[in-house]
Amino acid sequence: MKPYAVQPLNLSNFAAMVIATGWERPSDHLEEIARDLQTQQLKGRIVFDLLLANATRTRRFFAIDFDGETFAPYKFQVLEADAALSQKSAEFFTCNLADVDLALLSEALRFAVKRGIPV
Repeated sequence: MKPYAVQPLNLSNFAAMVIATGWERPSDHLEEIARDLQTQQLKGRIVFDLLLANATRTRRFFAIDFDGETFAPYKFQVLEADAALSQKSAEFFTCNLADVDLALLSEALRFAVKRGIPV
């Protein structure tokens, strides 16, 4: 199982969301993620959702530009919590519960994620 999932997005200024599927940070796998984005022909602004890796709702979303081949070096930006991003993330978790590791989450966050409640 990969420590992340890539989900294309149809949101205003984001091409895709990279979601941590457990405690491992997707940013440790940027080369592999770049290959996955190339395969899916995605480029533009990529948002990373680190809810499962950080086990907290704060400092959860980060964005970086992807030119179709590489990520902009050292250009991760913290994003404020966004209802649309939280909703897309909740939809992913609801459909992929068997493929994610919720072990680091608090009981309340685990409850919300399992029921598809955006957090």
